[in-house]
Amino acid sequence: MNIKRIIAGTLQTNCYIIEDDKTACVIDPGGNHEIILSEIGDKTLDKIILTHGHFDHFMAAEELKKATNAKLYISEEDAPMLSDYTKSLYDMLGVKDSGFKPTAADCFLGENIEICKECFEIIKTPGHSSGSICLLKDDILFSGDTLFRGSIGRYDHGSYDELMHSLWSLMLMEDETAVLPGHGDVTTIGNERKTNPFLR
Repeated sequence: MNIKRIIAGTLQTNCYIIEDDKTACVIDPGGNHEIILSEIGDKTLDKIILTHGHFDHFMAAEELKKATNAKLYISEEDAPMLSDYTKSLYDMLGVKDSGFKPTAADCFLGENIEICKECFEIIKTPGHSSGSICLLKDDILFSGDTLFRGSIGRYDHGSYDELMHSLWSLMLMEDETAVLPGHGDVTTIGNERKTNPFLR
């Protein structure tokens, strides 16, 4: 299993490609679908997974679905955001909705999901949005906009109490767990437990 990162879209979202020799999965395609497709190459893209329903995490999803017939997965709670430029926070850019690229869920996320023949755990982490999730495989955590290096997700359109509960549940993981966030640099659970000012 190999992981690639592409910084995509208006808000510089970390889009991750998980791949093996034949198949690929994309997490949070925030834009630049041509670059994403180029990185996938001749592999079969079978899944697009969204950690939550904010626009900067799915603006390339519809193009990817059309080009590859991949299925889009998101939590049931956040699925309505995908077709609504206000719920998805696209309107915060201060532009008309003419640039908004709606899409639709094909499947709702459960407790686990198979990616490149590996089983990933789906961890519900509400707070940044009601349906935010993280994905965990062994010592690798895709944290979406729940946890960043030195920071946490915004909660002005979510819930501070829920976010903090979600964050403290993540802090129970092993120090060496790598955190691959929705924006910014990679970190570890141990580093965030020791240095993140929001978790002291």
